[in-house]
Amino acid sequence: MQPARSHAPSTHRQVDVLMLSDLRLPGGTSHSIAEEIAAQAHAGWSTGLVHMNGPLVSRVAPVNARIREQIRRGRARLFLGDRPIRTKIVVVRHPAVLEAAADQLPLIETEHAVLVANAPPTDIDGHRHYHPAVVDQIARERFGVAPIWAPIGPLIREAIASEVPRGLREQDWLNVIDVDAWHVDRPGWRSDRPVIGRHSRSSWQKWPNDPKVIKAVYPVDGSAIVKILGGARPVRDMLGHVPDSWEVIPFGGMDPREFLAQLDFFAYYHHPAWVEAFGRNILEAMASGLPAILPPHFRPLFGDAAIYAEAAEVPSVLSQLYADRRAYEDVAVGADTWVRARFGYEAHQRRLSELIGVPETAGQQKQPRSSPQPAASERPSLLLISSNGAGMGHLTRLMAYARRAEPDMATHFLSLSQAVGVVAQYGFSFEYVPSAGATGLQPRRWNDLFTERVSDAVTRLRPAVVVFDGTWPYKGIPHVRDAYPEARWVWSRRGMWRQRILRRRCRSRSGCRKASVRLLPRCGVAPSGRRSDHTSCCWPSSLTRSASDDAIR
Repeated sequence: MQPARSHAPSTHRQVDVLMLSDLRLPGGTSHSIAEEIAAQAHAGWSTGLVHMNGPLVSRVAPVNARIREQIRRGRARLFLGDRPIRTKIVVVRHPAVLEAAADQLPLIETEHAVLVANAPPTDIDGHRHYHPAVVDQIARERFGVAPIWAPIGPLIREAIASEVPRGLREQDWLNVIDVDAWHVDRPGWRSDRPVIGRHSRSSWQKWPNDPKVIKAVYPVDGSAIVKILGGARPVRDMLGHVPDSWEVIPFGGMDPREFLAQLDFFAYYHHPAWVEAFGRNILEAMASGLPAILPPHFRPLFGDAAIYAEAAEVPSVLSQLYADRRAYEDVAVGADTWVRARFGYEAHQRRLSELIGVPETAGQQKQPRSSPQPAASERPSLLLISSNGAGMGHLTRLMAYARRAEPDMATHFLSLSQAVGVVAQYGFSFEYVPSAGATGLQPRRWNDLFTERVSDAVTRLRPAVVVFDGTWPYKGIPHVRDAYPEARWVWSRRGMWRQRILRRRCRSRSGCRKASVRLLPRCGVAPSGRRSDHTSCCWPSSLTRSASDDAIR
């Protein structure tokens, strides 16, 4: 991910909409942020993001993949550092994050501030996540305006109404979705029996606490095919097993769009004491064209878009609709119409326009919703990765490569060195990945983080060449290399190894095969960015000079 940076520290960074949250959150909060970014870009507003390390994520984790995708498409900028930001409106997602991490914010000048309440102050266990009066005061002090409190649904409105100091926004700040991007054509049934499914995290709050309810909604007798995305540990705890007839996929194990395309029906029932803030999983299911079967308390939120039934009535609903395809399709069409009107991008654009007016670029050509933006440069991309040594040797070698590659290649640095910012003085973009020592993580967990960051960079940049400079390639390097074989991968390190040790270590550590390339940019990369051979890895380099045409061997 390439943060927005500037070399003019005395000036404000400026954006139309500034969104503040813990951008690592894995579920509906981050997905809703991503959808609002897309809606804002489509209308013509610019979006800035500020990440805050909130109390709800206790581990080191990357920015949510859906938010990263919006940044990669150029629809939002990630702001780092303490330079001031000027914006028309601040939108805070999750009040608990602002209460816990307001001291991480830079100076912000804004005309409006919206506090989106997407969870009740107190959870099912009685644990208090935030105090509305405290959050309200923090917002006034940080933003200089009276904040607008906006619950994301009727149940949250009811939960916070008595604690918000100065009242709530009249309309709920409903989550939105790109219906066209989620829609799935279903010309017929998926099987000879109804296929019913659900998608949620595998926490006990997200499942009914009564075995009879589970068996009624999600049949265990084979009368329907049951597919679960998100895990079913609470079911195993209650029933003593997960039914053999169920297909269970862990949380994050499949793209939700792909999962929903396999279903005929979506049913979501949870713990009776749990206040479901919104139910983005339900919205996604309905946007995909599925009839959603829900407990009656969801009616104030989803209206005529869903089918409401007590748990014992679900088998009858399934059998009736499965026996009458026309009635099934009527339900699906009605849901599509309702979702488009109430939860489509236009709904979000209208509420923003009420606060900050129409975008200045409203008359210009809008960005396509579902197509990646073209790359800023047609030059082949070069990704330089350095480990974190005792000095700056790794970074210095890569700097020599980068300067030699100009102007033929677009260079980006990804480094474990805290000194990586120095490359910006030479006009190169960069991102910093904390080392295992800096994070305090165990090696296995840190390698997962490193692999994720490298994979993200390669996906975003599509480099023609990737150069890793370090004593040993980390475990994530060959994993990402195997996933992106179209790039040429180079291991660069200082020389003076004995030849037999070099060959043995290279084979055992990185799976390299004997090959040679010339020093960048003369490394077999054609102007189009395609490789001129199929070399997947190279012998470590003994090169330390930037002005030589000697080959890396």
